Amino acid sequence: MPRLTKRIPTAAAAALTICISLTNSPLITTTNAATTYLPISSPHFGGCTLRDTVAHELDQDLAYCALKPSDCTPTADSNFKYLPPHILRTTTTKCRNPHEVSIGRCTSSLDGNACSAFAESCKISPRFVIADQEGECKVVQTSDTDLLTNYPRCVSQPGLTDVTPSSRCVMGPDDCDSGEAFRITNHLPWIDKCYCYHVSTGLCRLTGVAPITADASFCAVGGYDCPDKYTFMTSAMLLNLNDPPRVCTLCQEESVQGVQLHESVVESGACYAYPGTINFRRCALESTECDAAVGEAFLSSQQVYDMGHVPCRADDFTGGECTSGLDSVSCVNRAESCKFPPKFIAKNSCTLHSDRGTAEGETWFGRCRRSTAKDVIRWCVWGEEECKTGEVWYAAELDKDWLDGCNCENVKTGACRHDGEGAGGQGYYCAVSKLGCEDPSSYVSSGDLEAQLGLDCRLCQPRRMPTPNPPVNQPVTPPTDSPVNQPVTPPTDSPMRQPTMVQVGQPTRRPVVQPTRRPVGQPAKQPVKRPSPNTFQQSEKSSENLGLGVPIPVIVTFSVMMCLGIVLFGLYVFQSPKKSSTEAENEAIVNGEVTSLS
Repeated sequence: MPRLTKRIPTAAAAALTICISLTNSPLITTTNAATTYLPISSPHFGGCTLRDTVAHELDQDLAYCALKPSDCTPTADSNFKYLPPHILRTTTTKCRNPHEVSIGRCTSSLDGNACSAFAESCKISPRFVIADQEGECKVVQTSDTDLLTNYPRCVSQPGLTDVTPSSRCVMGPDDCDSGEAFRITNHLPWIDKCYCYHVSTGLCRLTGVAPITADASFCAVGGYDCPDKYTFMTSAMLLNLNDPPRVCTLCQEESVQGVQLHESVVESGACYAYPGTINFRRCALESTECDAAVGEAFLSSQQVYDMGHVPCRADDFTGGECTSGLDSVSCVNRAESCKFPPKFIAKNSCTLHSDRGTAEGETWFGRCRRSTAKDVIRWCVWGEEECKTGEVWYAAELDKDWLDGCNCENVKTGACRHDGEGAGGQGYYCAVSKLGCEDPSSYVSSGDLEAQLGLDCRLCQPRRMPTPNPPVNQPVTPPTDSPVNQPVTPPTDSPMRQPTMVQVGQPTRRPVVQPTRRPVGQPAKQPVKRPSPNTFQQSEKSSENLGLGVPIPVIVTFSVMMCLGIVLFGLYVFQSPKKSSTEAENEAIVNGEVTSLS
C-alpha cells in the first residue's frame, strides 16, 4: 500500500529553504515511514474446573481462572483439572480478563509475602504456595492491597555471548533463552520493577502457514494453551523474528485498570481456499472480504472453531480515513461511516480500535436513532444497514458536549444462529452484520438483539487506562546487572511504595503505543550520541557577535520572524486548490451523492 504523505505547497517549501539557510539549522525529515502496524495483544487464560464437570455445566462449576495447569493442583489429591482458553470459551466468557487469573505467593519473610507465578521467582522456593480458589494474588495485582504484581527477569550474560548486557521481563525461568540468566523477582530491589504489561509471552501459530501471520496466530502463555493444529513459539523466539506477526504481552498497560468487560464480543470468520484441501487464508469479518473468483469461501467464527482454528479479534482489523473537509473524524471502519464516502481512503494504521499512526488517534463509527413516543434511542453500529425503516443513520462524528462519539467498544452488533453453543450459551454468536453469518437469514440486528434474545454483543472490549502512583525515589544511573537505558532507584532503608490502581468512573481514552522490540541474544543498538550542554555554550561564546556587532539572539529572532512571514504568505497564495476541492464536494451533495450529513 502506498504511503500517505502530506504535500507542502511550492511557495511554502521555498520559504522553508530560505529559513534553513538563514538560521543555518538542519531540517530533520522522516522518510520511508512504516505503514505496517503490529497488533499488540494479550492472551486469554485457562481455568480450573472439577474433573467430573459436564460441558454444559462448565460455567457453574468453573472454580477459578489459572495461568498454567499446575495451578489447578495445589495438592496431590486435588479434584480440579485445567481447561485451556479455546475450550473454556465454548460455554463461558470468564478468564479473558487478567484481573481474574489467580497466581501463587512467596510466603517467606525474605520475599515479603509477594505474589508470584512460579516458585523459582521466590528467594525461598519451598515457601511458594500454588494458586487456589480463594487466592488474592492475581496476574495484574493483589486483590486485597491493589499492589501491582512483580515479575522476574532474564539477563543476558556477556561471558556467554557477545550481547551487550540487557534484561527483559518474563513470567518464569523457562522463558530465558540460551545466553540468558534468570533473575528472581526483586533480585536488585532498586531496579525498575516488572509488571504484567512489561512481560512478553509466546504465541500459538497455525501449523503449516508460512510465513507466520497475525491472522494465523494468537498470544498464549504456554504450549498447553495451543489447540492441536497449532505450534507454540516462546517469547524469546518471537522477539528474535525479523518480521514478527504481533507483539504479545501478559497484559496491556491500558488493560490494567479494572473495568467490567463486555460479556460477548465479535470474533472474526475466515476465508478458506476451496476446492480440494481446505486451507486457511486469512481472517474476515464479512463474506464480501473473500474472493470467490479465486476459489475462496467464507466460514463464520463458529465454523472456524469447528475447523479446530481460532478466529481473530475485531480490534486489529483495519479501516481507513475520511479525507473530506466535511468530516470531523479521521479513522473510521468503512467508507459509509464518512459524511462524504468518495473521499474514504484505506489506511493500515487505522485499526478498528484506534489510529496507531497518531499520538491521540481514535477510530469512529456511525449510529442509528430510533424515535419513540416516550424517548429517542441512539446506539453505535457497524454500518447503515443496522438502521431499519423509520430509523435514521448518522455518519461518524467526534464527541460533542451533549453526545459522545462512537468508538469500537461502544458499537453494538447483532448475532447469528449456530447449531452449537454461541454467545451467552443460547446458540448465537456475535457478528458485525448478516454477512458474518453462515446463514444470513438467521441474523438478529443490533437494535433487536437485547430485546429478543437478552444478548449484548459488542465489537471490542472497553478501553482501560492505568493510573499508578509515581515511585517515591527519583531514578538514577543503573548499577551493573541491570537493563540497558532503564532508570533505577538507589537502595534505601525506607520501604518503597508500589504503584496502586485507582478506579475511575470513565475510562480514559488512550492510543495504543507501539512497544520497542529488542532482539533476544543479539547485540543491542547503541543510543545516538547527543552534544552536551557545554558544547552549545562553547559554540555560542565562539560566535557571540559573528563580527557584526549584533548579538546572536537578535539575529535568530529576526530570521525566525522573517521565516514565519514568508511561510504564511506562501500558504495564503496557495489556498485556491482547497477551494476547488470543497466546491466539488458541495456539488456532489447538491447532486445527491451524499445521503446523510447528520
